Amino acid sequence: MATRPKIKDSWQRAEVVFELLVFGVIIGIVEDIVAIRLVTDTPITWTVIGIVVLVTVPFAILGEVVFDNIDFANFLRESIGMLPARDQNNNP
Repeated sequence: MATRPKIKDSWQRAEVVFELLVFGVIIGIVEDIVAIRLVTDTPITWTVIGIVVLVTVPFAILGEVVFDNIDFANFLRESIGMLPARDQNNNP
Protein backbone atom coordinates (compact mmCIF):
# COMPACT_ATOMS: atom_id res chain seq x y z
CA MET A 1 0.00 0.00 0.00
CA ALA A 2 2.94 2.35 0.52
CA THR A 3 3.62 2.55 -3.23
CA ARG A 4 0.20 4.06 -4.04
CA PRO A 5 0.87 7.49 -2.52
CA LYS A 6 4.25 7.66 -4.24
CA ILE A 7 2.67 7.01 -7.63
CA LYS A 8 -0.04 9.55 -6.92
CA ASP A 9 2.52 12.07 -5.69
CA SER A 10 4.69 11.55 -8.76
CA TRP A 11 1.67 12.05 -11.05
CA GLN A 12 0.70 15.19 -9.15
CA ARG A 13 4.26 16.50 -9.39
CA ALA A 14 4.37 15.74 -13.11
CA GLU A 15 1.05 17.53 -13.56
CA VAL A 16 2.33 20.62 -11.74
CA VAL A 17 5.57 20.61 -13.77
CA PHE A 18 3.60 20.28 -17.00
CA GLU A 19 1.21 23.10 -16.04
CA LEU A 20 4.09 25.40 -15.12
CA LEU A 21 5.94 24.47 -18.31
CA VAL A 22 2.92 25.26 -20.50
CA PHE A 23 2.28 28.48 -18.59
CA GLY A 24 5.96 29.39 -18.90
CA VAL A 25 5.94 28.77 -22.65
CA ILE A 26 2.80 30.85 -23.19
CA ILE A 27 4.06 33.73 -21.04
CA GLY A 28 7.50 33.52 -22.68
CA ILE A 29 6.01 33.69 -26.18
CA VAL A 30 3.81 36.66 -25.32
CA GLU A 31 6.70 38.40 -23.58
CA ASP A 32 9.05 37.91 -26.54
CA ILE A 33 6.46 39.09 -29.07
CA VAL A 34 5.77 42.22 -27.02
CA ALA A 35 9.52 42.88 -26.74
CA ILE A 36 10.02 42.44 -30.49
CA ARG A 37 7.12 44.77 -31.24
CA LEU A 38 8.25 47.47 -28.80
CA VAL A 39 11.94 47.43 -29.67
CA THR A 40 11.97 46.79 -33.43
CA ASP A 41 9.94 47.78 -36.43
CA THR A 42 9.63 44.13 -37.44
CA PRO A 43 6.06 43.14 -38.25
CA ILE A 44 4.76 40.16 -36.28
CA THR A 45 4.34 37.41 -38.86
CA TRP A 46 3.94 33.65 -38.56
CA THR A 47 7.67 33.33 -39.26
CA VAL A 48 8.49 35.62 -36.32
CA ILE A 49 6.08 33.69 -34.09
CA GLY A 50 7.72 30.41 -35.18
CA ILE A 51 11.18 31.72 -34.31
CA VAL A 52 9.92 32.99 -30.96
CA VAL A 53 8.44 29.56 -30.17
CA LEU A 54 11.70 27.83 -31.16
CA VAL A 55 13.63 30.13 -28.82
CA THR A 56 11.11 30.10 -25.96
CA VAL A 57 10.52 26.35 -25.56
CA PRO A 58 14.11 25.33 -24.68
CA PHE A 59 14.40 28.13 -22.12
CA ALA A 60 11.06 27.21 -20.57
CA ILE A 61 12.22 23.60 -20.27
CA LEU A 62 15.54 24.68 -18.77
CA GLY A 63 13.77 26.97 -16.35
CA GLU A 64 11.28 24.36 -15.23
CA VAL A 65 13.38 21.21 -15.15
CA VAL A 66 16.84 22.47 -14.26
CA PHE A 67 16.78 25.86 -12.55
CA ASP A 68 13.64 25.38 -10.48
CA ASN A 69 15.26 22.38 -8.80
CA ILE A 70 18.42 24.24 -7.75
CA ASP A 71 18.55 25.91 -4.36
CA PHE A 72 20.56 28.99 -5.33
CA ALA A 73 20.59 30.43 -1.81
CA ASN A 74 22.19 27.25 -0.47
CA PHE A 75 24.59 27.16 -3.43
CA LEU A 76 25.72 30.73 -2.69
CA ARG A 77 26.12 29.95 1.02
CA GLU A 78 28.37 27.03 0.18
CA SER A 79 30.29 28.98 -2.48
CA ILE A 80 30.99 31.99 -0.30
CA GLY A 81 31.86 29.77 2.63
CA MET A 82 30.95 32.47 5.11
CA LEU A 83 27.55 31.08 6.00
CA PRO A 84 26.83 27.45 6.85
CA ALA A 85 24.89 25.47 4.30
CA ARG A 86 21.32 24.55 5.19
CA ASP A 87 20.13 20.99 5.13
CA GLN A 88 17.12 19.79 3.13
CA ASN A 89 14.74 20.74 5.97
CA ASN A 90 15.96 24.38 5.88
CA ASN A 91 17.59 23.99 9.27
CA PRO A 92 20.76 26.07 9.70
